[in-house]
Amino acid sequence: MSNQLYKIREKNKFGFMNAAGQIVIEPQYFKVEDFQNEFSIVTFNNKPVPLDKLGRLLMKHLFSFVGKFQESKARARLVSKWGYIDERGSLVIDVQFDQASDFHESMAAVKVGEKWGFINHEGDYVITPRFHAAGHFSKGMAPVKIEQNGPYGYINTRGELVIPAAYDKAHSFQKSLAVVELDGKYGYINTSGEMMVEPQFDVPANPFFGQFKDEMAVVVQGGSYGYLQESGQVIQTPMYSFAGDFSDGLGLVKINNKYGFLNKNAQLAIHPAYKSASHFVNGMAAVQQDNRWGYIDKTGKVIIPFQFDLANPFSHDLALVETDDIWSYIDKTGKVIWKEALNEAEGANRASTADGVASAATIV
Repeated sequence: MSNQLYKIREKNKFGFMNAAGQIVIEPQYFKVEDFQNEFSIVTFNNKPVPLDKLGRLLMKHLFSFVGKFQESKARARLVSKWGYIDERGSLVIDVQFDQASDFHESMAAVKVGEKWGFINHEGDYVITPRFHAAGHFSKGMAPVKIEQNGPYGYINTRGELVIPAAYDKAHSFQKSLAVVELDGKYGYINTSGEMMVEPQFDVPANPFFGQFKDEMAVVVQGGSYGYLQESGQVIQTPMYSFAGDFSDGLGLVKINNKYGFLNKNAQLAIHPAYKSASHFVNGMAAVQQDNRWGYIDKTGKVIIPFQFDLANPFSHDLALVETDDIWSYIDKTGKVIWKEALNEAEGANRASTADGVASAATIV
């Protein structure tokens, strides 16, 4: 069975259960985030605190912000300065930076004063702060802005400029391509700095634009949506009023105010027939019809009937659904694995019968 933990709600407090519906971290927090890289962030005494899957709070220090763990470290802010904690909650890189980013390829971009540089896992400078902006390393390169009002280029791990500064803005590489912007449009370059897709797409407000998901990226031109392959080929010329990220080999598209799904050959695999829809996960997607939600498979067949007020994509084995403001988790057959308690007696009964209950958080 998966060791995935799922956020649950009881009497307006949040905790976590496992895939069998057993409560493993009892609802006791007013705010929690989903687990990522083995940790959640919960609000404790109005402060963000990492929580591990054993229910232990990593609170040797109380920070005003704690990021996600990446390469076994999380950036953390104390008042206005940043440092890094490890997976025990210990401050392993002192609070000293004006800004800090996550670790990628064993390096993290940090800002001191007005300049950005890069540190290693020991907190030592690998590249001294001298850039006016910096992204994270990928494929051994990171985008940087050398002059305050100058263009972006790419440096290697020694801080040497390996792709000339020639772009209005540049983003970290995704496999072999990176998004670059020129004159208000974006395109893609390869790791040699060659322009593989000329800047032609609109730059949206979404900070995750241009990212490849399931080997495809959503692109926008003149308010219409299409798709680009990782090879740089536009597989679907922008023509839809909306398009979502690909997953499980299918992409969500909107035609005439209805949602359907496109395959990687740019062919309609599921006819637009839904008021709303989610992306596919493990062969199933949540779709809305006549104000009720259900689930379909990749052929468009209804697997779980339209019966919910709200429905979320599956996360591993389970999906969170809502009816009459009551949370439930269902499996892929539609069986209810867990349901939010309606009263004190029901909540107490579930807590007493569930295996592996953590009755309160442990502080470490």
